[in-house]
Parts: sequence; structure tokens; C-alpha cells
Amino acid sequence: MKLEELTQVSVGRNVSRISDNEVKLNQVYTNDDLLADLCVPIGKLKHTDRNRIPINKYSVVAGELVYSLVSSTAGIVSQQNSGKIINQNFARISPLSDQINLRYLCYILNESIEVKRQMAILMQGTVVRKLKPSMLRELQVEFKPFELQEKIGEAYFNFKRYQYLTERESELQGMIYLDALQKLNGPAETRRVNGD
Repeated sequence: MKLEELTQVSVGRNVSRISDNEVKLNQVYTNDDLLADLCVPIGKLKHTDRNRIPINKYSVVAGELVYSLVSSTAGIVSQQNSGKIINQNFARISPLSDQINLRYLCYILNESIEVKRQMAILMQGTVVRKLKPSMLRELQVEFKPFELQEKIGEAYFNFKRYQYLTERESELQGMIYLDALQKLNGPAETRRVNGD
């Protein structure tokens, strides 16, 4: 089925209508926020009811699926980023059925070879590598039984968290290692410069 038959896709606010003050106050959802949300520890998906908090139609709330039309990456908004405004480079994808698991949909949009093939076909001939909302709506997506969706979605987010922690650990080890080398090298550099 087409994604538009199963979900509602709504695009963010025009960039020119976002105030400088909103940007300064870190109220705008960014691609870094999206990537960070993919690495949030897995737990029970906490979806905030849009009617319970004062937000506008361009604000996202925790538990919603957001898709970057520029990087072609999907993520689920975390509590930390709840209430931020999405611009026109993002789309909110809201399921029309309770038989769609958002983590599974996120996995499909990010990792499915078939979806990537469809995107490549849809973007043929475009100069700017940005998926249009109409193209996103046209994607053919197949959903597994709900229980299987839950298992795959949870496993995917656990993997993304593990991947993030592994990369972070490697970065920190590299910093410690280079710092130790700098300390070993430091006094010799100083002596050489001073002519000792």
C-alpha cells in the first residue's frame, strides 16, 4: 500500500517564517536532534497527547515519527526534543491505524532496500537531492503482522543505541589515547623549543 493510505504526512513550517528568536532559544528541530533521537535508550514508547500541551501545528511531541526530507532519515521524537518546531525540510508521519508500529515504520523508511530503490526511482532527474512530500506519500510500504513489527522495531532501536554507544566509546578511547601521547610528547617538545 502507498504510505499516504496508511499515514498522514504533514510538512513543517517554511524556514522564512521561523523567527531568529526561536532559533536562538533552540526551539527548532534539527537533523542533529533527529540523529540523537535515533540513539535514545529504548523503553516504553512515551507518546505525548498533542491536545494536552500548548503547541502549534508545526511543533512535534515525544513519540511522533519525523522524517528528514533532506537526509532521508526517519526518527522518533524524544522527550528532550518534544515541543520543538519542524521546518519544511521535515515531515511528520502519523499513522491512521493502531496496527502500525512507529519503530517498525522508522526501520522500514531507514533500512528497507525496496524503499531505497523506490526513492532512487522517484528522485531520478532531480537536481537537488531532496525527497518531496508527494514522493514520500507515494512510497509503497508493506507492513508485517503487528507483533512482528514490534519485535523488529524494538530490535532496530536497540541496535541503533548499541551502534551509537560503540562509536562513542571508540571516540573516547581515541581521545584518551591521544591525550596520553600528548603528555608523553609534551615535555620533550618544550625542551627542544627552549634549546635544552
